[in-house]
Amino acid sequence: MVPKKDDDVTPSWQWDRKVPVAIIGVALTQIVGAVWMFSNLAADSRDHDRRLQVLENRSVERTVEFSNINDRLARIEQRLLDLVESINIKHGELPPIHVPG
Repeated sequence: MVPKKDDDVTPSWQWDRKVPVAIIGVALTQIVGAVWMFSNLAADSRDHDRRLQVLENRSVERTVEFSNINDRLARIEQRLLDLVESINIKHGELPPIHVPG
Protein backbone atom coordinates (compact mmCIF):
# COMPACT_ATOMS: atom_id res chain seq x y z
CA MET A 1 0.00 0.00 0.00
CA VAL A 2 1.18 3.44 -0.88
CA PRO A 3 0.89 6.03 1.91
CA LYS A 4 -1.22 9.05 1.07
CA LYS A 5 0.28 12.45 0.79
CA ASP A 6 -0.93 15.32 2.95
CA ASP A 7 -2.41 16.94 -0.14
CA ASP A 8 -4.71 13.98 -0.71
CA VAL A 9 -6.33 14.20 2.73
CA THR A 10 -9.45 16.34 2.69
CA PRO A 11 -10.82 17.65 5.97
CA SER A 12 -14.38 16.67 6.84
CA TRP A 13 -15.42 20.30 7.28
CA GLN A 14 -13.72 23.66 7.18
CA TRP A 15 -14.55 27.34 6.93
CA ASP A 16 -14.73 28.57 3.44
CA ARG A 17 -15.11 32.05 2.05
CA LYS A 18 -17.87 30.73 -0.18
CA VAL A 19 -20.35 30.45 2.77
CA PRO A 20 -22.55 33.56 2.71
CA VAL A 21 -22.60 35.75 5.79
CA ALA A 22 -26.40 35.59 5.78
CA ILE A 23 -26.39 31.82 6.30
CA ILE A 24 -23.96 32.16 9.21
CA GLY A 25 -26.14 34.93 10.67
CA VAL A 26 -29.33 32.87 10.33
CA ALA A 27 -27.67 29.84 11.94
CA LEU A 28 -26.44 31.92 14.89
CA THR A 29 -29.84 33.57 15.25
CA GLN A 30 -31.54 30.17 15.36
CA ILE A 31 -29.10 28.92 17.99
CA VAL A 32 -29.65 32.01 20.14
CA GLY A 33 -33.41 31.67 19.69
CA ALA A 34 -33.36 28.01 20.71
CA VAL A 35 -31.32 28.76 23.84
CA TRP A 36 -33.69 31.61 24.76
CA MET A 37 -36.75 29.41 24.16
CA PHE A 38 -35.42 26.59 26.36
CA SER A 39 -34.48 29.01 29.13
CA ASN A 40 -38.03 30.42 29.07
CA LEU A 41 -39.42 26.90 29.11
CA ALA A 42 -37.34 26.05 32.18
CA ALA A 43 -38.46 29.25 33.92
CA ASP A 44 -42.12 28.49 33.12
CA SER A 45 -41.70 24.99 34.49
CA ARG A 46 -40.26 26.33 37.76
CA ASP A 47 -43.10 28.86 37.99
CA HIS A 48 -45.71 26.15 37.42
CA ASP A 49 -44.10 23.98 40.10
CA ARG A 50 -44.23 26.91 42.53
CA ARG A 51 -47.89 27.60 41.72
CA LEU A 52 -48.77 23.93 42.11
CA GLN A 53 -47.14 23.88 45.55
CA VAL A 54 -49.13 26.96 46.60
CA LEU A 55 -52.38 25.35 45.41
CA GLU A 56 -51.59 22.11 47.24
CA ASN A 57 -50.93 24.05 50.45
CA ARG A 58 -54.23 25.90 50.06
CA SER A 59 -56.03 22.59 49.50
CA VAL A 60 -54.63 21.18 52.74
CA GLU A 61 -55.58 24.35 54.63
CA ARG A 62 -59.12 24.25 53.23
CA THR A 63 -59.50 20.59 54.12
CA VAL A 64 -58.66 21.45 57.74
CA GLU A 65 -61.04 24.43 57.64
CA PHE A 66 -63.88 22.28 56.26
CA SER A 67 -63.25 19.70 58.94
CA ASN A 68 -63.51 22.41 61.60
CA ILE A 69 -66.69 23.76 60.02
CA ASN A 70 -68.25 20.29 59.95
CA ASP A 71 -67.43 19.80 63.64
CA ARG A 72 -68.94 23.17 64.51
CA LEU A 73 -72.10 22.44 62.51
CA ALA A 74 -72.48 19.10 64.27
CA ARG A 75 -72.21 20.81 67.66
CA ILE A 76 -74.72 23.51 66.65
CA GLU A 77 -77.13 20.85 65.39
CA GLN A 78 -76.84 18.94 68.66
CA ARG A 79 -77.40 22.10 70.70
CA LEU A 80 -80.50 22.93 68.66
CA LEU A 81 -81.86 19.42 69.15
CA ASP A 82 -81.22 19.69 72.89
CA LEU A 83 -83.03 23.06 72.99
CA VAL A 84 -86.01 21.75 71.05
CA GLU A 85 -86.21 18.72 73.33
CA SER A 86 -86.05 20.89 76.45
CA ILE A 87 -88.83 23.10 75.04
CA ASN A 88 -90.93 20.01 74.30
CA ILE A 89 -90.41 18.68 77.82
CA LYS A 90 -91.28 22.03 79.46
CA HIS A 91 -94.45 22.60 77.46
CA GLY A 92 -95.42 19.00 76.94
CA GLU A 93 -97.24 19.96 73.73
CA LEU A 94 -94.84 18.91 70.97
CA PRO A 95 -93.67 15.37 70.30
CA PRO A 96 -89.90 14.77 70.46
CA ILE A 97 -87.99 15.30 67.22
CA HIS A 98 -86.21 12.29 65.80
CA VAL A 99 -83.44 13.08 63.33
CA PRO A 100 -82.44 10.19 61.07
CA GLY A 101 -78.80 9.80 60.95
